[in-house]
Amino acid sequence: MGSGSSPGSAMIGRDSPPSAEKEQVSRIAELIATLGDPDVTKRSDALDALVETGEDAVPALVAALSSPKPEVHLLAGVALGKIGPSAIPALVEAAGKAEGDVLVTIADILGDIGAPAVEPLIHLLADRREGVRIVAGLALGEIRDPRAVEPLIRALDDASGDVRGVAAVALGEIGDQRAVEPLKRALRDPEEGVRLEAEESLARLS
Repeated sequence: MGSGSSPGSAMIGRDSPPSAEKEQVSRIAELIATLGDPDVTKRSDALDALVETGEDAVPALVAALSSPKPEVHLLAGVALGKIGPSAIPALVEAAGKAEGDVLVTIADILGDIGAPAVEPLIHLLADRREGVRIVAGLALGEIRDPRAVEPLIRALDDASGDVRGVAAVALGEIGDQRAVEPLKRALRDPEEGVRLEAEESLARLS
């Protein structure tokens, strides 16, 4: 057999990511780890660098939302919010698997991103999991986009009283008159909390 690379080594070379890509992945990992550094300047510099990296940093930042370190969890969320619309697909995908504080953080980030996140949040409002529907409703109320009015009106009939209550609050925050009659019907909801939220939202709309 002649000299040179074997077929196996050539295949490894083709399948392996370029060195520049490996360096980028390593750099992003180091920056995310630095978000938990005791030095506030280092944390700030790492945050800025991650935001500047943009979409390439999104998957690692979404994973960092599950960090047990509060600083990393918090600053990863800040970075994702600053990166903006290009982070939405990864955040929506993560919301379908997230629980607890991570799920609430994702909703907060999508709410901060604003109008570009409305359609994904409307989709999440129909998720099979109650927690996802709740945080989607909260974020839509924060954004206050009229596109969310009809989906939130439908959410007033959700099987979960908590989702119905969040929908009533969000409709009051958006302030669209289309919500008046549905909110009046919600005054007859079997759960007192929903009735109270509907009453407060109607007062805001009057």
